[in-house]
Amino acid sequence: MKLSEKQLLVLTIIAPSVVAVVLAGLGYFVFQKKLAKITADIQSVKTQEDAAKKKLDQMAELETKIRKLKQEKEDKKDLLPTLKEVSYEDFLNYINKISGEAPIALQGATYAGAATPGGPPSAVQSSVFKPLAYTIKAEGSFYDCLRFVYLLETSKRFIKVNRFSLRPMNLQAAEKSGETIRHSLDIKFTAYYFDDKK
Repeated sequence: MKLSEKQLLVLTIIAPSVVAVVLAGLGYFVFQKKLAKITADIQSVKTQEDAAKKKLDQMAELETKIRKLKQEKEDKKDLLPTLKEVSYEDFLNYINKISGEAPIALQGATYAGAATPGGPPSAVQSSVFKPLAYTIKAEGSFYDCLRFVYLLETSKRFIKVNRFSLRPMNLQAAEKSGETIRHSLDIKFTAYYFDDKK
């Protein structure tokens, strides 16, 4: 069977063109599918990357919070004398410095040992803040003595004044001479140290 020119034309030009169009369509479809998969993979990676960045930001925030908490802990420890019997002299120097701001004359200071704070024994035993009792005797004018008590209670270190008493010393002599009446000051106070072994 002999093919006509038209049939030959169809077979040689149009048929391959149709096949090429069909193959191109198929290729485009496959390409679109691969492109969609690649786009989905890229989106998935981007989502994971965003989640990782968010976690890193959260970790940075947590590290900042931890640093702040550690700093707060150190600041709180600074409020408490690191008072143990070995640092008794250092603490008395600290008290002496405060007395110079009043000004009063320190007559003596006594370390009374571990104080017994109020509260249930279990709370005291588990506390990392250990109380120590002190007694101070001093002399000064009425206002200077009160200023000293005030400076103790408001000092950077946490000191609790348990009680104090004031007695005039030179009342009769001061009335005769017009001098300032000096007072004897007795103070019992509790200081604390931070027991970092707890």
